[in-house]
Amino acid sequence: MVGSSFSFSVLGEAAAPQPNPGLRVTHHSPDQTADVTSAPNVWLYVPAGKSPTPFLSDEKITTIWEGFLSVDLRGDYAFQAELNGHLKLEINGALILETSETNSSLSKPIRLSKGTNAFRATFDRPTQGDAFLRLNWKPKGSFLQPIPATAFSH
Repeated sequence: MVGSSFSFSVLGEAAAPQPNPGLRVTHHSPDQTADVTSAPNVWLYVPAGKSPTPFLSDEKITTIWEGFLSVDLRGDYAFQAELNGHLKLEINGALILETSETNSSLSKPIRLSKGTNAFRATFDRPTQGDAFLRLNWKPKGSFLQPIPATAFSH
Protein backbone atom coordinates (compact mmCIF):
# COMPACT_ATOMS: atom_id res chain seq x y z
CA MET A 1 0.00 0.00 0.00
CA VAL A 2 1.39 3.28 -1.02
CA GLY A 3 1.05 6.10 1.52
CA SER A 4 0.26 3.79 4.41
CA SER A 5 2.32 3.77 7.55
CA PHE A 6 2.73 0.90 9.92
CA SER A 7 3.82 1.03 13.50
CA PHE A 8 5.38 -1.87 15.28
CA SER A 9 5.67 -2.48 18.96
CA VAL A 10 7.97 -5.01 20.48
CA LEU A 11 6.15 -7.33 22.82
CA GLY A 12 7.85 -8.88 25.75
CA GLU A 13 10.36 -6.11 26.38
CA ALA A 14 11.01 -6.24 30.07
CA ALA A 15 11.91 -3.26 32.15
CA ALA A 16 15.11 -3.49 34.14
CA PRO A 17 14.41 -5.49 37.29
CA GLN A 18 13.92 -3.37 40.38
CA PRO A 19 15.99 -4.30 43.41
CA ASN A 20 14.24 -5.76 46.42
CA PRO A 21 14.23 -3.67 49.60
CA GLY A 22 16.44 -4.77 52.48
CA LEU A 23 19.35 -7.16 52.46
CA ARG A 24 19.70 -10.82 51.61
CA VAL A 25 20.47 -12.69 54.84
CA THR A 26 22.07 -16.14 54.84
CA HIS A 27 22.45 -18.18 58.02
CA HIS A 28 25.20 -20.82 57.58
CA SER A 29 25.71 -23.77 59.91
CA PRO A 30 29.06 -25.58 60.25
CA ASP A 31 27.81 -28.50 58.14
CA GLN A 32 27.32 -26.05 55.21
CA THR A 33 23.51 -26.07 55.29
CA ALA A 34 21.97 -22.63 54.98
CA ASP A 35 18.74 -20.70 55.32
CA VAL A 36 18.24 -17.60 53.18
CA THR A 37 15.81 -14.77 53.91
CA SER A 38 15.78 -10.98 53.79
CA ALA A 39 15.90 -8.29 56.47
CA PRO A 40 15.40 -4.52 56.39
CA ASN A 41 18.64 -3.78 58.25
CA VAL A 42 21.72 -5.25 59.94
CA TRP A 43 20.40 -6.30 63.29
CA LEU A 44 20.09 -9.62 65.08
CA TYR A 45 19.24 -10.98 68.50
CA VAL A 46 19.46 -14.70 69.28
CA PRO A 47 19.25 -16.02 72.86
CA ALA A 48 22.05 -18.36 73.95
CA GLY A 49 21.40 -21.95 72.87
CA LYS A 50 18.85 -20.92 70.22
CA SER A 51 19.03 -20.64 66.45
CA PRO A 52 18.22 -17.51 64.40
CA THR A 53 16.10 -19.72 62.14
CA PRO A 54 13.86 -22.74 62.74
CA PHE A 55 15.53 -24.50 59.79
CA LEU A 56 18.97 -24.88 61.39
CA SER A 57 20.11 -26.31 64.70
CA ASP A 58 21.42 -24.09 67.47
CA GLU A 59 25.06 -24.82 66.55
CA LYS A 60 27.53 -22.04 65.87
CA ILE A 61 25.89 -20.21 62.96
CA THR A 62 27.44 -17.51 60.80
CA THR A 63 25.05 -14.86 59.46
CA ILE A 64 25.83 -12.85 56.32
CA TRP A 65 23.94 -9.76 55.12
CA GLU A 66 24.53 -8.94 51.44
CA GLY A 67 23.23 -6.36 49.02
CA PHE A 68 23.68 -2.70 48.33
CA LEU A 69 23.93 0.40 50.48
CA SER A 70 22.61 3.44 48.60
CA VAL A 71 23.23 7.11 49.29
CA ASP A 72 21.80 10.13 47.46
CA LEU A 73 25.06 12.07 47.42
CA ARG A 74 28.66 10.97 47.52
CA GLY A 75 30.00 11.43 51.03
CA ASP A 76 32.07 10.15 53.92
CA TYR A 77 30.52 7.75 56.44
CA ALA A 78 31.90 6.01 59.52
CA PHE A 79 30.39 2.83 60.98
CA GLN A 80 29.95 1.50 64.52
CA ALA A 81 28.51 -1.76 65.88
CA GLU A 82 26.91 -2.86 69.12
CA LEU A 83 27.38 -6.61 69.40
CA ASN A 84 28.15 -9.80 71.22
CA GLY A 85 30.02 -11.86 68.65
CA HIS A 86 32.41 -11.00 65.83
CA LEU A 87 31.62 -8.65 62.91
CA LYS A 88 33.42 -8.14 59.62
CA LEU A 89 32.00 -5.27 57.50
CA GLU A 90 32.97 -4.84 53.85
CA ILE A 91 31.80 -2.09 51.49
CA ASN A 92 32.77 -2.02 47.81
CA GLY A 93 35.16 -4.88 48.57
CA ALA A 94 37.12 -2.95 51.22
CA LEU A 95 37.29 -4.05 54.85
CA ILE A 96 35.70 -1.20 56.84
CA LEU A 97 35.26 -2.63 60.32
CA GLU A 98 36.28 -5.86 62.02
CA THR A 99 35.47 -6.08 65.71
CA SER A 100 34.43 -8.19 68.66
CA GLU A 101 34.05 -5.18 70.99
CA THR A 102 30.64 -4.84 72.66
CA ASN A 103 30.47 -1.20 71.56
CA SER A 104 32.98 -0.79 68.78
CA SER A 105 34.85 2.40 68.07
CA LEU A 106 33.89 4.29 64.94
CA SER A 107 35.55 2.98 61.80
CA LYS A 108 37.68 5.27 59.72
CA PRO A 109 35.42 7.24 57.37
CA ILE A 110 34.87 5.70 53.96
CA ARG A 111 33.75 7.58 50.86
CA LEU A 112 30.49 6.09 49.58
CA SER A 113 29.65 6.70 45.94
CA LYS A 114 26.36 8.27 44.93
CA GLY A 115 23.95 5.43 44.20
CA THR A 116 24.61 1.82 45.15
CA ASN A 117 27.64 0.50 46.99
CA ALA A 118 28.30 -3.25 47.40
CA PHE A 119 27.64 -4.25 51.02
CA ARG A 120 28.53 -7.36 53.03
CA ALA A 121 28.44 -7.91 56.80
CA THR A 122 29.53 -11.24 58.30
CA PHE A 123 28.63 -12.04 61.92
CA ASP A 124 29.86 -14.99 63.96
CA ARG A 125 28.05 -15.87 67.16
CA PRO A 126 29.89 -15.64 70.48
CA THR A 127 31.02 -18.77 72.29
CA GLN A 128 28.92 -17.75 75.33
CA GLY A 129 25.85 -15.63 75.92
CA ASP A 130 23.18 -14.15 73.70
CA ALA A 131 24.20 -13.17 70.17
CA PHE A 132 23.28 -9.65 69.15
CA LEU A 133 24.27 -7.11 66.53
CA ARG A 134 23.13 -3.62 65.58
CA LEU A 135 25.02 -1.62 62.95
CA ASN A 136 25.01 2.19 62.92
CA TRP A 137 26.58 4.87 60.76
CA LYS A 138 27.72 8.44 61.14
CA PRO A 139 27.41 10.62 58.04
CA LYS A 140 30.02 13.38 57.89
CA GLY A 141 28.82 16.38 59.89
CA SER A 142 26.02 14.41 61.55
CA PHE A 143 25.56 12.09 64.53
CA LEU A 144 25.71 8.34 65.09
CA GLN A 145 22.39 6.81 64.00
CA PRO A 146 20.80 3.62 62.68
CA ILE A 147 21.19 3.14 58.94
CA PRO A 148 17.78 3.82 57.36
CA ALA A 149 16.14 0.67 55.99
CA THR A 150 15.48 2.56 52.73
CA ALA A 151 19.26 2.66 52.12
CA PHE A 152 19.46 -1.13 51.67
CA SER A 153 18.51 -3.23 48.64
CA HIS A 154 19.36 -6.59 47.13
